[in-house]
Amino acid sequence: MNPKALIPLMIGLGIAGYAGKLGLDQLRNAQAKPVDVVQLWTPIEDIPRGTAITAEMLKAYPLPADFAPAGAIVEKEKLVGRVPHTGAPAGVPILESMLFPPGTPAGIHVPKGFRAVAVKIDESSGVDNHLQPGAFVDVVGLFSVRTNNRTETIAKTIIQNVEVAAVGQKLAPDKPGPGVSGSASKAGPAKPARAVTLLVKPEQVPTLHLAEQRGKIKLSMRSGGGVDVATAAQVNEDQLLGLEEAKPGSGSEEPSFLDQVAGMFAKWGAREQPQPEQQAEPEPEPVAEPQPEIVWHMTIFNGEDKRILAWVAGKPNEPIDLNPDGPSIFEDDNWRQPQRPNRKQRRGGDRLPPTIDNPHKQRNQGNRGSEPDSDPNVPQRPTEPEELFE
Repeated sequence: MNPKALIPLMIGLGIAGYAGKLGLDQLRNAQAKPVDVVQLWTPIEDIPRGTAITAEMLKAYPLPADFAPAGAIVEKEKLVGRVPHTGAPAGVPILESMLFPPGTPAGIHVPKGFRAVAVKIDESSGVDNHLQPGAFVDVVGLFSVRTNNRTETIAKTIIQNVEVAAVGQKLAPDKPGPGVSGSASKAGPAKPARAVTLLVKPEQVPTLHLAEQRGKIKLSMRSGGGVDVATAAQVNEDQLLGLEEAKPGSGSEEPSFLDQVAGMFAKWGAREQPQPEQQAEPEPEPVAEPQPEIVWHMTIFNGEDKRILAWVAGKPNEPIDLNPDGPSIFEDDNWRQPQRPNRKQRRGGDRLPPTIDNPHKQRNQGNRGSEPDSDPNVPQRPTEPEELFE
Protein backbone atom coordinates (compact mmCIF):
# COMPACT_ATOMS: atom_id res chain seq x y z
CA MET A 1 0.00 0.00 0.00
CA ASN A 2 1.34 3.39 -0.89
CA PRO A 3 2.22 5.34 2.26
CA LYS A 4 1.30 8.61 0.58
CA ALA A 5 -2.34 7.46 0.23
CA LEU A 6 -2.63 6.76 3.96
CA ILE A 7 -1.82 10.33 4.99
CA PRO A 8 -5.21 11.90 3.90
CA LEU A 9 -7.11 8.97 5.40
CA MET A 10 -5.47 9.45 8.76
CA ILE A 11 -6.20 13.18 8.74
CA GLY A 12 -9.91 12.59 7.99
CA LEU A 13 -10.28 10.06 10.77
CA GLY A 14 -8.69 12.45 13.22
CA ILE A 15 -11.09 15.29 12.33
CA ALA A 16 -14.13 13.02 12.60
CA GLY A 17 -13.09 11.78 15.99
CA TYR A 18 -12.62 15.32 17.30
CA ALA A 19 -16.04 16.41 16.06
CA GLY A 20 -17.69 13.40 17.70
CA LYS A 21 -16.06 14.21 21.00
CA LEU A 22 -17.34 17.81 20.90
CA GLY A 23 -20.88 16.62 20.20
CA LEU A 24 -20.87 14.20 23.10
CA ASP A 25 -19.60 16.89 25.43
CA GLN A 26 -22.38 19.29 24.46
CA LEU A 27 -25.02 16.57 24.91
CA ARG A 28 -23.80 15.77 28.38
CA ASN A 29 -23.84 19.47 29.29
CA ALA A 30 -27.39 19.91 27.97
CA GLN A 31 -28.72 16.97 29.98
CA ALA A 32 -27.08 18.19 33.09
CA LYS A 33 -28.44 21.83 32.75
CA PRO A 34 -32.29 22.23 33.27
CA VAL A 35 -34.32 24.26 30.64
CA ASP A 36 -36.75 27.02 31.82
CA VAL A 37 -40.29 26.28 30.53
CA VAL A 38 -43.28 28.68 30.69
CA GLN A 39 -46.99 27.75 30.61
CA LEU A 40 -48.89 29.60 27.92
CA TRP A 41 -52.58 29.32 27.05
CA THR A 42 -54.17 28.79 23.68
CA PRO A 43 -57.85 28.49 22.62
CA ILE A 44 -59.18 25.01 22.06
CA GLU A 45 -61.35 26.43 19.26
CA ASP A 46 -61.39 29.79 17.54
CA ILE A 47 -62.72 32.50 19.85
CA PRO A 48 -64.69 35.14 17.90
CA ARG A 49 -64.19 38.82 18.44
CA GLY A 50 -66.29 40.27 21.24
CA THR A 51 -66.76 36.94 23.04
CA ALA A 52 -65.86 36.67 26.72
CA ILE A 53 -63.18 34.02 27.40
CA THR A 54 -64.05 31.21 29.79
CA ALA A 55 -61.80 28.60 31.43
CA GLU A 56 -63.30 25.84 29.29
CA MET A 57 -62.07 27.58 26.14
CA LEU A 58 -58.36 27.35 27.10
CA LYS A 59 -55.70 24.66 27.20
CA ALA A 60 -52.09 24.71 28.43
CA TYR A 61 -49.26 25.16 25.99
CA PRO A 62 -45.75 24.66 27.53
CA LEU A 63 -42.96 26.44 25.74
CA PRO A 64 -39.29 27.17 26.55
CA ALA A 65 -38.96 30.59 28.04
CA ASP A 66 -36.45 31.59 25.42
CA PHE A 67 -39.05 30.99 22.70
CA ALA A 68 -42.05 32.60 24.44
CA PRO A 69 -43.44 35.59 22.46
CA ALA A 70 -43.51 39.01 24.04
CA GLY A 71 -46.82 39.85 25.72
CA ALA A 72 -47.84 36.23 26.27
CA ILE A 73 -50.11 35.70 29.31
CA VAL A 74 -48.96 32.83 31.49
CA GLU A 75 -51.63 33.05 34.21
CA LYS A 76 -54.95 31.48 33.29
CA GLU A 77 -56.91 33.57 35.81
CA LYS A 78 -55.91 36.74 33.95
CA LEU A 79 -57.49 35.44 30.75
CA VAL A 80 -60.89 34.40 32.10
CA GLY A 81 -63.49 37.12 31.41
CA ARG A 82 -61.33 39.03 28.96
CA VAL A 83 -62.75 39.93 25.54
CA PRO A 84 -60.64 39.71 22.38
CA HIS A 85 -60.96 42.60 19.92
CA THR A 86 -59.83 40.29 17.14
CA GLY A 87 -60.53 36.63 16.59
CA ALA A 88 -58.25 34.33 18.63
CA PRO A 89 -57.30 31.29 16.50
CA ALA A 90 -57.03 27.84 18.04
CA GLY A 91 -53.53 26.60 18.99
CA VAL A 92 -51.99 30.09 19.08
CA PRO A 93 -50.94 31.57 22.45
CA ILE A 94 -53.19 34.46 23.52
CA LEU A 95 -51.30 37.74 23.78
CA GLU A 96 -52.20 40.89 25.67
CA SER A 97 -52.34 42.85 22.40
CA MET A 98 -55.23 40.64 21.23
CA LEU A 99 -57.51 41.62 24.12
CA PHE A 100 -59.59 44.63 25.14
CA PRO A 101 -58.66 46.31 28.42
CA PRO A 102 -59.80 44.44 31.56
CA GLY A 103 -63.45 45.06 32.43
CA THR A 104 -64.63 45.51 28.83
CA PRO A 105 -68.02 43.77 28.44
CA ALA A 106 -68.71 41.27 25.72
CA GLY A 107 -70.65 42.37 22.66
CA ILE A 108 -70.13 44.17 19.38
CA HIS A 109 -67.01 46.28 19.46
CA VAL A 110 -66.58 48.50 16.44
CA PRO A 111 -63.02 48.79 15.13
CA LYS A 112 -61.50 52.21 14.79
CA GLY A 113 -62.60 54.00 11.61
CA PHE A 114 -65.80 51.94 11.19
CA ARG A 115 -69.46 52.18 12.09
CA ALA A 116 -71.93 49.41 12.96
CA VAL A 117 -75.22 49.62 11.01
CA ALA A 118 -78.11 47.14 11.24
CA VAL A 119 -80.19 46.34 8.16
CA LYS A 120 -83.31 44.20 7.82
CA ILE A 121 -83.09 40.87 6.01
CA ASP A 122 -85.31 37.93 5.13
CA GLU A 123 -84.63 34.49 3.74
CA SER A 124 -84.03 35.90 0.27
CA SER A 125 -82.00 38.99 1.09
CA GLY A 126 -80.04 37.21 3.85
CA VAL A 127 -78.65 34.41 1.64
CA ASP A 128 -81.22 31.94 3.01
CA ASN A 129 -79.97 32.35 6.62
CA HIS A 130 -76.46 31.17 5.75
CA LEU A 131 -74.85 34.39 6.94
CA GLN A 132 -72.56 34.06 9.96
CA PRO A 133 -70.69 36.70 11.99
CA GLY A 134 -67.35 37.34 10.36
CA ALA A 135 -68.62 36.77 6.81
CA PHE A 136 -68.10 39.35 4.08
CA VAL A 137 -70.90 40.53 1.81
CA ASP A 138 -71.75 43.00 -0.95
CA VAL A 139 -74.83 45.21 -0.59
CA VAL A 140 -77.14 45.46 -3.63
CA GLY A 141 -80.04 47.93 -3.77
CA LEU A 142 -83.21 47.71 -5.90
CA PHE A 143 -84.97 51.00 -6.67
CA SER A 144 -87.89 52.27 -8.75
CA VAL A 145 -86.92 55.41 -10.66
CA ARG A 146 -88.73 57.54 -13.25
CA THR A 147 -86.85 58.19 -16.47
CA ASN A 148 -88.14 59.36 -19.85
CA ASN A 149 -91.71 59.68 -18.51
CA ARG A 150 -91.84 56.04 -17.38
CA THR A 151 -91.05 54.16 -14.18
CA GLU A 152 -88.48 51.38 -14.24
CA THR A 153 -86.63 49.24 -11.69
CA ILE A 154 -82.84 49.28 -11.43
CA ALA A 155 -80.43 47.18 -9.37
CA LYS A 156 -77.06 48.57 -8.31
CA THR A 157 -74.19 47.37 -6.12
CA ILE A 158 -73.76 50.20 -3.62
CA ILE A 159 -71.23 48.82 -1.06
CA GLN A 160 -68.67 46.03 -1.43
CA ASN A 161 -66.58 43.86 0.90
CA VAL A 162 -68.51 44.59 4.12
CA GLU A 163 -67.93 42.46 7.22
CA VAL A 164 -70.89 41.05 9.12
CA ALA A 165 -70.42 41.86 12.82
CA ALA A 166 -73.53 40.09 14.08
CA VAL A 167 -76.50 38.12 12.79
CA GLY A 168 -79.42 38.93 15.03
CA GLN A 169 -78.16 38.48 18.61
CA LYS A 170 -75.46 36.06 17.51
CA LEU A 171 -71.91 37.41 17.71
CA ALA A 172 -70.04 34.19 16.87
CA PRO A 173 -70.46 31.57 14.14
CA ASP A 174 -72.25 28.36 14.93
CA LYS A 175 -70.02 25.54 16.16
CA PRO A 176 -70.72 22.24 14.44
CA GLY A 177 -70.98 19.21 16.68
CA PRO A 178 -69.33 15.81 16.16
CA GLY A 179 -70.21 14.39 12.78
CA VAL A 180 -72.07 17.55 11.76
CA SER A 181 -70.81 19.56 8.83
CA GLY A 182 -71.62 23.02 7.63
CA SER A 183 -73.16 25.65 9.87
CA ALA A 184 -75.58 23.37 11.71
CA SER A 185 -75.16 23.63 15.44
CA LYS A 186 -75.62 21.09 18.18
CA ALA A 187 -78.91 22.62 19.21
CA GLY A 188 -80.34 22.37 15.70
CA PRO A 189 -81.43 25.19 13.41
CA ALA A 190 -81.82 28.51 15.17
CA LYS A 191 -84.61 31.00 14.67
CA PRO A 192 -84.02 33.00 11.48
CA ALA A 193 -82.57 36.42 12.16
CA ARG A 194 -84.47 39.46 10.92
CA ALA A 195 -81.49 41.84 10.88
CA VAL A 196 -77.73 41.80 10.49
CA THR A 197 -75.15 44.29 11.72
CA LEU A 198 -72.59 45.45 9.16
CA LEU A 199 -69.30 47.25 9.73
CA VAL A 200 -69.07 50.09 7.22
CA LYS A 201 -67.04 53.24 6.82
CA PRO A 202 -68.50 56.56 8.06
CA GLU A 203 -69.17 57.90 4.55
CA GLN A 204 -71.12 54.74 3.68
CA VAL A 205 -73.61 55.08 6.54
CA PRO A 206 -75.94 57.63 4.79
CA THR A 207 -75.82 55.58 1.60
CA LEU A 208 -76.92 52.44 3.42
CA HIS A 209 -79.72 54.16 5.35
CA LEU A 210 -81.06 55.94 2.25
CA ALA A 211 -80.96 52.76 0.18
CA GLU A 212 -82.91 50.86 2.84
CA GLN A 213 -85.49 53.68 3.13
CA ARG A 214 -86.14 54.21 -0.59
CA GLY A 215 -85.64 50.70 -1.97
CA LYS A 216 -84.94 47.12 -1.04
CA ILE A 217 -81.58 45.75 0.09
CA LYS A 218 -80.15 42.34 -0.74
CA LEU A 219 -76.86 40.86 0.47
CA SER A 220 -74.56 38.68 -1.62
CA MET A 221 -71.98 36.65 0.30
CA ARG A 222 -68.41 36.65 -0.98
CA SER A 223 -65.17 34.86 -0.13
CA GLY A 224 -63.97 35.50 3.41
CA GLY A 225 -61.64 38.45 3.77
CA GLY A 226 -61.60 39.16 0.05
CA VAL A 227 -60.27 42.62 -0.71
CA ASP A 228 -60.91 42.68 -4.44
CA VAL A 229 -63.38 45.42 -5.35
CA ALA A 230 -65.02 45.15 -8.76
CA THR A 231 -66.63 47.96 -10.71
CA ALA A 232 -70.06 48.72 -9.25
CA ALA A 233 -72.56 46.94 -11.49
CA GLN A 234 -75.91 48.47 -12.45
CA VAL A 235 -78.66 47.00 -14.62
CA ASN A 236 -82.17 48.10 -15.59
CA GLU A 237 -85.17 46.26 -17.02
CA ASP A 238 -84.28 46.91 -20.67
CA GLN A 239 -80.76 45.58 -20.19
CA LEU A 240 -82.10 42.54 -18.32
CA LEU A 241 -84.44 41.69 -21.21
CA GLY A 242 -81.78 42.40 -23.83
CA LEU A 243 -83.62 45.42 -25.21
CA GLU A 244 -80.78 47.79 -24.45
CA GLU A 245 -77.03 47.29 -24.35
CA ALA A 246 -74.90 48.73 -21.60
CA LYS A 247 -73.41 51.98 -22.83
CA PRO A 248 -69.60 52.20 -22.68
CA GLY A 249 -68.03 54.80 -20.44
CA SER A 250 -67.80 58.24 -21.92
CA GLY A 251 -64.49 58.95 -20.19
CA SER A 252 -66.07 61.02 -17.44
CA GLU A 253 -66.48 59.72 -13.94
CA GLU A 254 -69.79 57.99 -13.30
CA PRO A 255 -71.95 59.82 -10.75
CA SER A 256 -71.97 58.22 -7.34
CA PHE A 257 -74.99 56.44 -5.92
CA LEU A 258 -75.66 59.37 -3.56
CA ASP A 259 -75.77 61.77 -6.52
CA GLN A 260 -78.17 59.50 -8.40
CA VAL A 261 -80.51 59.12 -5.42
CA ALA A 262 -80.37 62.89 -4.76
CA GLY A 263 -81.30 63.52 -8.37
CA MET A 264 -84.14 61.04 -8.09
CA PHE A 265 -85.53 62.87 -5.02
CA ALA A 266 -85.17 66.20 -6.81
CA LYS A 267 -87.36 64.84 -9.64
CA TRP A 268 -89.91 63.54 -7.15
CA GLY A 269 -89.99 66.93 -5.37
CA ALA A 270 -90.38 68.82 -8.64
CA ARG A 271 -93.23 66.51 -9.66
CA GLU A 272 -95.04 66.96 -6.30
CA GLN A 273 -94.86 70.78 -6.35
CA PRO A 274 -98.05 72.43 -7.71
CA GLN A 275 -97.58 73.79 -11.16
CA PRO A 276 -98.62 77.42 -11.70
CA GLU A 277 -101.86 77.80 -13.59
CA GLN A 278 -101.34 78.91 -17.14
CA GLN A 279 -103.39 81.92 -18.06
CA ALA A 280 -105.35 81.64 -21.25
CA GLU A 281 -104.01 83.84 -23.98
CA PRO A 282 -106.47 86.55 -25.01
CA GLU A 283 -108.17 85.88 -28.28
CA PRO A 284 -107.07 88.21 -31.05
CA GLU A 285 -109.56 90.92 -31.87
CA PRO A 286 -111.28 90.44 -35.22
CA VAL A 287 -109.95 92.66 -37.93
CA ALA A 288 -112.66 94.88 -39.37
CA GLU A 289 -113.23 94.41 -43.04
CA PRO A 290 -112.60 97.47 -45.17
CA GLN A 291 -115.77 99.48 -45.74
CA PRO A 292 -116.85 99.72 -49.35
CA GLU A 293 -117.23 103.20 -50.85
CA ILE A 294 -120.88 104.13 -51.41
CA VAL A 295 -121.38 106.17 -54.56
CA TRP A 296 -125.21 106.34 -54.59
CA HIS A 297 -128.11 105.58 -52.27
CA MET A 298 -131.91 105.69 -52.48
CA THR A 299 -134.67 105.82 -49.85
CA ILE A 300 -137.98 104.14 -50.71
CA PHE A 301 -141.17 104.83 -48.68
CA ASN A 302 -144.06 102.43 -48.93
CA GLY A 303 -146.75 103.39 -46.45
CA GLU A 304 -145.26 103.00 -43.01
CA ASP A 305 -142.26 101.05 -44.37
CA LYS A 306 -139.01 102.60 -45.37
CA ARG A 307 -136.26 100.95 -47.34
CA ILE A 308 -132.78 102.26 -48.12
CA LEU A 309 -130.76 100.94 -51.03
CA ALA A 310 -127.15 101.82 -51.77
CA TRP A 311 -124.67 101.14 -54.54
CA VAL A 312 -120.90 100.80 -54.16
CA ALA A 313 -118.20 101.53 -56.65
CA GLY A 314 -117.65 98.82 -59.24
CA LYS A 315 -120.98 97.03 -58.59
CA PRO A 316 -123.75 99.05 -60.27
CA ASN A 317 -126.08 96.04 -60.56
CA GLU A 318 -125.80 94.86 -56.94
CA PRO A 319 -127.65 97.22 -54.59
CA ILE A 320 -127.13 96.86 -50.85
CA ASP A 321 -130.13 96.87 -48.53
CA LEU A 322 -129.22 99.14 -45.59
CA ASN A 323 -130.79 99.18 -42.12
CA PRO A 324 -133.59 101.77 -42.11
CA ASP A 325 -133.54 102.23 -38.30
CA GLY A 326 -130.09 103.77 -38.00
CA PRO A 327 -126.93 104.76 -39.84
CA SER A 328 -125.32 101.96 -41.80
CA ILE A 329 -121.74 100.90 -41.45
CA PHE A 330 -121.31 102.00 -45.06
CA GLU A 331 -122.41 105.55 -44.39
CA ASP A 332 -120.17 108.42 -43.43
CA ASP A 333 -120.23 109.57 -39.83
CA ASN A 334 -121.23 113.14 -40.74
CA TRP A 335 -124.12 112.04 -42.93
CA ARG A 336 -127.60 111.47 -41.50
CA GLN A 337 -130.65 110.07 -43.23
CA PRO A 338 -133.46 112.61 -43.66
CA GLN A 339 -136.32 112.16 -41.29
CA ARG A 340 -139.47 110.58 -42.62
CA PRO A 341 -142.18 113.23 -43.34
CA ASN A 342 -145.41 112.98 -41.40
CA ARG A 343 -148.87 113.06 -42.96
CA LYS A 344 -149.26 116.80 -42.68
CA GLN A 345 -146.04 117.38 -44.53
CA ARG A 346 -146.99 114.84 -47.24
CA ARG A 347 -150.39 116.64 -47.74
CA GLY A 348 -148.67 119.86 -48.61
CA GLY A 349 -148.48 121.36 -45.19
CA ASP A 350 -145.38 122.82 -43.70
CA ARG A 351 -142.35 122.46 -45.82
CA LEU A 352 -139.45 120.40 -44.48
CA PRO A 353 -136.31 122.24 -43.62
CA PRO A 354 -133.34 121.72 -45.85
CA THR A 355 -131.45 118.46 -45.18
CA ILE A 356 -127.87 117.54 -45.69
CA ASP A 357 -127.67 115.47 -48.77
CA ASN A 358 -125.30 112.56 -49.19
CA PRO A 359 -121.78 113.91 -49.79
CA HIS A 360 -121.08 111.02 -52.14
CA LYS A 361 -124.08 112.02 -54.20
CA GLN A 362 -122.91 115.62 -54.34
CA ARG A 363 -119.43 114.49 -55.35
CA ASN A 364 -120.78 112.24 -58.08
CA GLN A 365 -123.09 114.91 -59.38
CA GLY A 366 -120.21 117.36 -59.47
CA ASN A 367 -118.21 114.89 -61.48
CA ARG A 368 -120.98 114.31 -64.01
CA GLY A 369 -121.45 118.03 -64.61
CA SER A 370 -124.52 117.36 -66.80
CA GLU A 371 -127.04 117.95 -64.04
CA PRO A 372 -127.16 121.39 -62.46
CA ASP A 373 -126.79 121.58 -58.73
CA SER A 374 -129.95 122.43 -56.83
CA ASP A 375 -130.33 125.88 -55.43
CA PRO A 376 -129.51 125.79 -51.72
CA ASN A 377 -131.99 128.61 -51.12
CA VAL A 378 -134.90 126.56 -52.44
CA PRO A 379 -136.26 124.20 -49.80
CA GLN A 380 -136.13 120.59 -50.79
CA ARG A 381 -138.99 118.20 -50.21
CA PRO A 382 -138.82 114.45 -50.04
CA THR A 383 -139.95 112.45 -52.95
CA GLU A 384 -143.40 110.97 -52.49
CA PRO A 385 -143.69 107.18 -52.96
CA GLU A 386 -146.27 107.68 -55.72
CA GLU A 387 -143.85 109.77 -57.73
CA LEU A 388 -141.33 106.93 -57.91
CA PHE A 389 -143.75 104.81 -59.93
CA GLU A 390 -145.27 107.51 -62.21
